Amino acid sequence: MDRMTALRTFAQPSYTPTKHIRIYANRWYLVTMQNVEHDSLTDYHGLAPGEYTELVTGTEARYRRDAHLNHCNAVRQYDGPVYQVDDIRYVGRVYRTVYITDTARVDILRAQQMVEEQCDKSEAARHISESIRRRDMYASGAPIPGAPTISDETRARDVVLLDQTIPGMTEYARTRAPWVLAVKVIRA
Repeated sequence: MDRMTALRTFAQPSYTPTKHIRIYANRWYLVTMQNVEHDSLTDYHGLAPGEYTELVTGTEARYRRDAHLNHCNAVRQYDGPVYQVDDIRYVGRVYRTVYITDTARVDILRAQQMVEEQCDKSEAARHISESIRRRDMYASGAPIPGAPTISDETRARDVVLLDQTIPGMTEYARTRAPWVLAVKVIRA
C-alpha cells in the first residue's frame, strides 16, 4: 500500500493531491482516478491498485476533485480534439455518452458494439428455438423429463400460449432496433 492510499484509507478520505488546481468549467481535462473496489457481501468500498484516465468537462473534473470519498490522483488540462460518442439503443435513447480524444477509439467502440449485438442475436435465436422445442414436446403429449406430470388441459393451454408468443419473439428479434454509435466533433 502506498502512502496516498494509506492516507485516504485511514486518515483523510477526501485527500487529493489536486486540491489546489484551478479548474475552469468551459475547458476539457484529463482526470486520472485510482481504481475502486467493491464487495457487496461486506458492503466494502475502497481503493484498489491501479489507475484509469478519463476525458471530462471542467464541471465534471471539479466534481471529481472535490468529491467526499476522493480517488482523484491528477488533473491536467487537455487542448486537443474532443469527440463525443453517443451509444444510442432502444429506439433513440442515449444509453451512454463517452468523450474521447482520437478516432481510433471509435473503431474500438464499434467493434465492441458488433460483438455485443452478435451475442444478443444468438441469445434470441437460442431462446426462440428452445420455445419451439418446448411447444413441440407439449403438443406431442410425451412425458417431459424432469418435470412433474401435468394434465392435458394444462398442456393444451401451454401450447396455445407458446403458439401466440413465438411469432412475436421472432418478429422482435428480426425488427429489433440496431445500436448506433453517433460521433460528434466537440472541438477539432
